Amino acid sequence: MDCYLLCPLRFSLRYLDLIEPEEISVPLVFGSAVHGTIKHMYRKLMAGQRMSIEEAEKSFVQDWEAQCTVPVKWNGTTPEQLQDQGVALVRAYLEAVPDPVIPVAVEQELRAPIVNLITGETIPGIELHGILDRIEPGNRPIELKTSSQSYSQFRTDISLQFSIYSYLLAYLNQTEEIEGDFEVLVKLKTPRMQRLTTRRNVRDFDRLFRTIKHVLQGIDSGVFYTNPSHMYCTG
Repeated sequence: MDCYLLCPLRFSLRYLDLIEPEEISVPLVFGSAVHGTIKHMYRKLMAGQRMSIEEAEKSFVQDWEAQCTVPVKWNGTTPEQLQDQGVALVRAYLEAVPDPVIPVAVEQELRAPIVNLITGETIPGIELHGILDRIEPGNRPIELKTSSQSYSQFRTDISLQFSIYSYLLAYLNQTEEIEGDFEVLVKLKTPRMQRLTTRRNVRDFDRLFRTIKHVLQGIDSGVFYTNPSHMYCTG
């Protein structure tokens, strides 16, 4: 849904015409490698094993090498430079989280019908689907991001992706409010990690429901315009 809101034409090309880009963007492959390492770390933690910084760095190198087997649009960077940056980010994460919380789930897939939790209105025939990076005890979703800039509180509070994940947890656990966190690995010369707390309640879920309805109406009506102001929608 984020894809449609950012660029309806890109949504159409990718999900309706099934046209994939010839090269994958650096942020996508880099973020996937970092996510893979952190995911591996927490799955080992769930199994009762702590990963050392050295083990995590080695895991990232393996994940990065696997990601680099696909065509990548490097944009002036090199695989070696990004590998060094990724190793530094993984180290920064482990140093910032010396006592990680054992999650109840890692990369958890959730599905639920689309229901307005205030009015009871439904959108029949369609499910909402999401894969959550991590869920901590108390139905607390954790979203991991890599970014060249620090996140603001406002950015986390309006995140559509986080609203979707929160709705899924709220619906499946019959609760009206969800609190969770963004973990943001900031790609600075000296990497650092942010942890920002954000919340969603039934008012946010009502707004999400109405957004979904409008997006579906646009898709059904064949509304696929370009958004030239966005970096991923050049037309």
